[in-house]
Amino acid sequence: MSLSEDTETGGRLSLLRDGAAAALLCAAVLAVFGQAVFFDFLAMDDLAVVVENPGVRPGLSEEGLRFALTQYHFGIWMPVTTLTHLLDVSLFGMRPAGHHAHSLLWHIGAAVLWYLALVRLTGRPGAALAAALLFALHPMRAEAAAWVASRKEVVAGCWFAAAVFVYAGQRGGRPSAARLSAVFCVMVLALLSKPTTLVLPFALLLLDAWPLGRLDLRRPATWIRPVAEKLPLFALCAPAVWLGRAGQDSLNALSWTGDLPLSFRAGNALVSYARYLGHTFWPVRLMGHYPELRGALTPGMVAGAAVLLVAVTAAVLAPALRRGGRPRLLAGWLWFLGTLLPVIGLAGFGNAAMADRWAYTAHLGLLAALVFAVAGALKSPRARAALAAALVAAAAGLGAWQTAYWRNDETLCRRMLEVSGGENAMGRGNLGLALWRRGDHAGALEQYREAVRLQPGNPAWLVNLAAALIQTERFSEAESVLAPQIRAFARNPRVRMQYGRALYEQDRCREALPHLAAAAALAPEDSVCAVNHGLCLMVLGDLERAAAEFQRTLALDPGSALARQCLEDIRRAQEAPGN
Repeated sequence: MSLSEDTETGGRLSLLRDGAAAALLCAAVLAVFGQAVFFDFLAMDDLAVVVENPGVRPGLSEEGLRFALTQYHFGIWMPVTTLTHLLDVSLFGMRPAGHHAHSLLWHIGAAVLWYLALVRLTGRPGAALAAALLFALHPMRAEAAAWVASRKEVVAGCWFAAAVFVYAGQRGGRPSAARLSAVFCVMVLALLSKPTTLVLPFALLLLDAWPLGRLDLRRPATWIRPVAEKLPLFALCAPAVWLGRAGQDSLNALSWTGDLPLSFRAGNALVSYARYLGHTFWPVRLMGHYPELRGALTPGMVAGAAVLLVAVTAAVLAPALRRGGRPRLLAGWLWFLGTLLPVIGLAGFGNAAMADRWAYTAHLGLLAALVFAVAGALKSPRARAALAAALVAAAAGLGAWQTAYWRNDETLCRRMLEVSGGENAMGRGNLGLALWRRGDHAGALEQYREAVRLQPGNPAWLVNLAAALIQTERFSEAESVLAPQIRAFARNPRVRMQYGRALYEQDRCREALPHLAAAAALAPEDSVCAVNHGLCLMVLGDLERAAAEFQRTLALDPGSALARQCLEDIRRAQEAPGN
């Protein structure tokens, strides 16, 4: 056989091998997470991000494209991810099965690309497949794979893996200008999917250390060329940081933790790192929302987390710095620490201490390093295969079990309350929504009250509680709930609207009017605020301004029967003799 024939045969075998691995990854992901296609949309962000989002509802239209390219989507400018939601609406409407299936395709793409990247980087397809399977099936993937609102994680993760695949090229070779340009383009797509992928150039530097061996951690002189060639990638980080910060500020998400001292945020970051690490190795008490640690962060927790992180760092650093030592565990550990840095809470945003979905890219490098380290330590191929099979089977079983909790609001929230001992405002509030929808108004009110008790500074719980009290004709109680908070939330249109409604329903229209007017002005695109303002004006006899509000309501929501009826009533009144 000639050399060319041998090369061709080897190429075909490699193609068949990689195709079989991709098919296995696809089948495994569908076996574990495929149940998600039967799941509902969730009140926890699915409604706000997709179902009730006026920018997404038009689908792939001129209006939808304008929204994707020019507006923040739930506090993040992520036009690529938003385009995937627009496509879903155009293809599937508001049927959740199609939305869930689309998310799974991106997750499968990320897993396959990560496998191919590891094969390019290491030349060891067996270990690469084990690492890709552990990443893809880990129970912490359930949140990203089964929650529509978490689409950005799988889309950005797929582009992230694609960038590594492109960068890998021929193992050990210096990346060409063309390849670096391609990586630059893929990174742009990743940043437009989720800005936190700005850690990509840092991750590529770690790959230069291991497995590519282009960068020696003990010799700073070897760092110059790998760092220099990635300067254009690092340059992308500045606009990504600015856009990410501005997006969170537009949603007022920074108000949750931005007022906290740096010492607290640093302590929270240390504890969160330790919790992420614990969940990686013992993923049995996962939940959809981990409450912020205000009032629960103790010096003992911070000290314990710090000791753990220092111990792990020392354990992986010493072998890597020895002559002839392999830096793979150090590279994996630094990958874990570095890729989590944008979401670890130091900058201060959101109302969660951590989230399983935020570990998506962090697990790529960490799990790969662990798999290759164990594979290198076990000399027996049979032992390696047996251990890999056991770990993958365990991950698959726990992953399927965790995914089942994301079926609907009630299953998810009850799990959150079970794990947190009931001390979870998000679990309480969203369980209240689920109970209200199935007619259990008493149960819903109980959950809303608990949510307000646990998180009195969250206007969403105040609004939900007040709205439920108004709908059950407990108007004075709704007023008493909102009155102490009305000054603090003077710029919140929903708080002002519900307070106005509570006064209106007690026949105190003149007191209600300033609040309903303020709500309509603060939220000019909110048809509910407009119609309530119109009703108050109508009762007070200001029919011309009321008619204008009802017309604005119909422009925003053409299906509003209430606004249409009120306009007809006003027309009849104006035409009546002696008006």
